[in-house]
Amino acid sequence: MIVIPVGNTESLSRKSPQSAQADYELLLEFTRWSALVKGCRMSAVYQIAEAMEVGDTWVQVMQRYPLGVLCLLSALAFHELTAQSPPVMWLALPKSAWRKPEEYPPLRIVHFSGEAFTAGVETHHQQGGMVRVY
Repeated sequence: MIVIPVGNTESLSRKSPQSAQADYELLLEFTRWSALVKGCRMSAVYQIAEAMEVGDTWVQVMQRYPLGVLCLLSALAFHELTAQSPPVMWLALPKSAWRKPEEYPPLRIVHFSGEAFTAGVETHHQQGGMVRVY
């Protein structure tokens, strides 16, 4: 993942000519690779276009846990409300369901019961399957 810090134009005007030249060269190099890079919704965070989409992983988990619902930080990432890429996938399961999480993708399973589990669940169609998310 390539992260490009974004500053205001006022800070750029106070930089030394060498530093400004280095920033300009970095920007030129970045634009040369722009055909291979696609932007994410959060500004200044990019990934290689051919990289595996996180949505593919969500679909795989939903196929393994058909009663599961993406929750907490994973739900925020799904709705693109965070710049953070969660290190583990948060999954809600009914209180009666239990399965040992597999090694990949790393899962953090929480158990909800009754209306806490069913309220606010949305089903989204992704390439390859459906994803349930709060």
